[in-house]
Amino acid sequence: MYRYTTEQQLRNEISVVWSGLKGAEAYSDMLLGIIKDIYDLYVHVGIPSGVCMCGDSMDGHASPHIAGHSPCDSGEYYMDNLIREKVEPLLIKHTLAEASKP
Repeated sequence: MYRYTTEQQLRNEISVVWSGLKGAEAYSDMLLGIIKDIYDLYVHVGIPSGVCMCGDSMDGHASPHIAGHSPCDSGEYYMDNLIREKVEPLLIKHTLAEASKP
């Protein structure tokens, strides 16, 4: 039995939705929906990589005293930056635009 990865599933869903889109507004709505889904996934589940920023595995990482730093999961670090710098401002802007509509 073949098992899809999350990336493959997302590509398939986008492909199906894209084939039914007729205009720029529908495409924009689809992208916003995907961004909201990714945001919710990160906020509620997190996306750890299992690898520290220094390159060591998070499992069994040396203590801060020995390593000289506290372990920081690289996946969570980069995803947190992406969410904070790109996704949250976009979602806030969209929410304010929706709230100002008559």
